Amino acid sequence: MDCRLKMLSFYKPNGVSYVSEPLQPQFPKSNYTTRFAFSYYCDYNKIMKKIIITIFHFAVSSFFISIPIAYSAANISDVIINEIAWMGTTTSANDEWIELYNNSGNPINFDGWLVKAEDGVPEIKLSGAISARNFYLMERTDDNSAANIAADFIYKGALGNSGENLKLYDNFGSLIDEVNCGSGWLAGIGKPEYKTMEKNNTGWQTSENAGGTPKSQNSAGAIKIKENPNNQIPMTDQTPSPNVQNTTTTTPQNSPEFATIPPLSPPPTSSSTPLFTPSPTPTYPDGIIFNEILPSPEGADSENEWIEIFNQNNFEVDISRWIIKDSEGTITIYPLPDGIKIPELGYLIIGRKESKITMNNDKDSLAFLQPDGKIADSIYYEKAPLGQSYNRNKNSWEWSGSLTPGVKNSIINSSAKTEVKSPTDGALSKQKAETAALAENLPASETSQYRNTKIENNLKAYIPIILIALSIAIFSGIAILFLKKKFTIEK
Repeated sequence: MDCRLKMLSFYKPNGVSYVSEPLQPQFPKSNYTTRFAFSYYCDYNKIMKKIIITIFHFAVSSFFISIPIAYSAANISDVIINEIAWMGTTTSANDEWIELYNNSGNPINFDGWLVKAEDGVPEIKLSGAISARNFYLMERTDDNSAANIAADFIYKGALGNSGENLKLYDNFGSLIDEVNCGSGWLAGIGKPEYKTMEKNNTGWQTSENAGGTPKSQNSAGAIKIKENPNNQIPMTDQTPSPNVQNTTTTTPQNSPEFATIPPLSPPPTSSSTPLFTPSPTPTYPDGIIFNEILPSPEGADSENEWIEIFNQNNFEVDISRWIIKDSEGTITIYPLPDGIKIPELGYLIIGRKESKITMNNDKDSLAFLQPDGKIADSIYYEKAPLGQSYNRNKNSWEWSGSLTPGVKNSIINSSAKTEVKSPTDGALSKQKAETAALAENLPASETSQYRNTKIENNLKAYIPIILIALSIAIFSGIAILFLKKKFTIEK
């Protein structure tokens, strides 16, 4: 026990009003009056030590608990809004639901996550978790919106039939995904079919299933084969008549007519070639990365901003329908047009005029997505210096005053100013293979600085907790020193 109650005996000489110390009787006890006092003694040094240790444990625990939370922070498009029943169901127009999908290979804790419409309704504060490569179903009002499918979360607030701009934020307030349908839903049908709006490889489509596909693969992901109601395959007889000879008709070169060549005899033998071959699931190579960006150019941002992509592979890569997306301020999604290819070890420069992507000067992040939604690369930056580009430099990124669109990066001290012709004057259209040789020393694709910077920012959020805990310990010690005294009760 750090505190205990003691009883002390005092011998007060007769006629003396107060004695500060206990006196031992040196005369007969008749000359003294016996007094008893109870004192409550505490070992304040032990108490203060325990308080400080407890607070220290709290501070250390808070710090180390924060680390796994920070490392579980989601990246852009790790979780997507996958399907929306904005029209309700055949049972009720109020039976709306929203489905999320975890694109990543890790489970994600949804505590603190938010799905919010731009007009404020609905605003859904999520909880629970979603496992890797799995679905999370949010149903409006009750668990009957999607028949026979258990909801992961019940929310309130109706989706507007004229459209909504829905945004998904993680527990740190970072935008993870967005469905911009403020001007009208991009897909889906109301009564009488009640077909949902679902995600496909290129955007959105109306579900082929009435009622949609809650917590299961979208209809866009299944291979559809048109049925033959008669179970018959029409055939055309190609066997030539026995009287037809093998002949060739020659037509003058300048004639507008065509030459006809009758079939040969004997008739061709049948083959076992299948009627059709299913298309394989497309695969996309790694090594297509962000290499250099210019967020804050000298001159008009709208004219001079650009993004450089580099192909690390020793072969040409078709990046048609790959997507570049930013996540701060005005969110823009730019799908690359069909036919865009990057030569081996070559570059692609994309100007703001083409992509419409506005890179903020204070901070922003970019994601480069494959058509299947997988993140090929991402980048995060803060405080872009005027006239400097952000360059990949082996294991890190650095600002440089030497702009190198279409050629190997050149990291020069930020104070250096190198006159470089604007890419809009011609570099945007020059994707020549001869520049590839200059990129031999570029590193393999590194994990994006976006996540690393985000983790650092998240850890900084816990520093005030530690400082508060230490302050409590210090002030508690000071308070205990002032309160260190004895309380005595006399009988």
